Order: sequence, then structure tokens, then C-alpha cells
Amino acid sequence: RLFRTVQFSLIPNAKRIAHEELKIRDLVEVRNFPSKADVLEVRPSAAREIVVCYFGTLVPSRLPMSFFERLERTGIHLLVQLMGYETIESPGYVSQLLQRFEHSVNLRFEFLGSQPMRDAMLRQAAQADAGLLFFSNQEDVNERAMVGASNKIGDYLAAGIPILCSLNSEFEALSGELDGIYPVGSETDLTELLLRLKDQYADASARIALQKQIEMRFNYETEFAPVLKRLSATLKT
Repeated sequence: RLFRTVQFSLIPNAKRIAHEELKIRDLVEVRNFPSKADVLEVRPSAAREIVVCYFGTLVPSRLPMSFFERLERTGIHLLVQLMGYETIESPGYVSQLLQRFEHSVNLRFEFLGSQPMRDAMLRQAAQADAGLLFFSNQEDVNERAMVGASNKIGDYLAAGIPILCSLNSEFEALSGELDGIYPVGSETDLTELLLRLKDQYADASARIALQKQIEMRFNYETEFAPVLKRLSATLKT
């Protein structure tokens, strides 16, 4: 009933809603990308090991244990930096991760807590070699339609780091639209991929190229321009 009273509605991913059921008259898809001002100065990792980072809710569907077990089996020395918070559905999951890999020879975790300031979080991410973006609960319609809804895609790229993400049709399509998106499936050679990314993005120019995508097109200003135009037209009538 509410949708019938508005002139148009905004949604970050149109797949999240059934148009026919709700009979939404005018739905505008506006993807959740950062502002141009969020692009940071590139800070390539100075660590000897490969650093991957994640920020957000610290739950199994975002940080699947099976993925980290695969990382451990590569034998590559890796540091996983976690920023965020646990939810009431998965209390103690960070402790489970830390305990599971406490004696790992090559994989170690660093929990940096919940960062109160977004700028500090992005600056920390900018020092990593890659960001993690997994949505493994495919029973949840929202997790099947996260491109555009999740802010992490744009935030990682604004920080100048590539993304290791779920292998699904949405992310595969996005990887053809944006550079720096690397879907990871069960057949992905993680050893080859991690070493290739470490080498490819060791050069600051490669990281700046990722950021340019945010500055030139995939940003808040561009996404909301049609909305502002429509609002201005409405105010004039």
C-alpha cells in the first residue's frame, strides 16, 4: 500500500523485490557506490606476507571457514585482517576462527575490532593486498542479490585493492564491468591467483587504475544524478 503512494522508489538491486507482487509503479535502481571523495591515497602493503582484509559483520556466511582452510592449504604465508562486529546469530565466531588457525604455520588472523570511523577503516584496508567479499548463504534472496547493495565492492576499489568474492552469476557479470573483481569457486587455483594478485598490484599504478573506476563512473554522484534530476523536476511542477 505504501509503494502505491510514492512517485518512485529506490533500491540498490532490483532483484531484491518482486515487481509483480507489489505492483511498484516506478522503481529506480541506485547502486551503493562510494563518493568520489572516498578515494584514498594508494598505500601498497609493506608486509612480507600477503594481506587480505574484511570489514563488516563477522559471521560464517561472510567468512566461511572452508575458504580459510583452502587458504591454509596453499602454503602461502597470509595475514587475514578482520574489522567489524559479531551478530547475535553468530556469537563467538571470531574466537572460533582464531582458535582454529592458532597453530597454523602459514595462516594467521588479526582482529582489529569495530572501527568507529569509516575513514580509518578504509585507510586500514588500503594497506592490504586484497579484500574479501563472500555471500555463501544462497538460500537468502538478499545474499543472492548483493551487487549494488553491498558497499564493500566500491569501498575496496576506492581503497585501491582487488576483491576476492563469491562465484555466482552476479559477480561474474560485474567482473566484466569492473576490473579488480575475482570470483572464487571450488575449482579456482588459489595459489596461482594470490601470487598473481600480489605481483600485479604491487605497482601503485595498478591500484590507482582500480580507484579511477570509482572516480570516473562507479560513484555516489553518478548513481544519484538521475534521482536528483527527477526530484528537481518534481519540485518545479
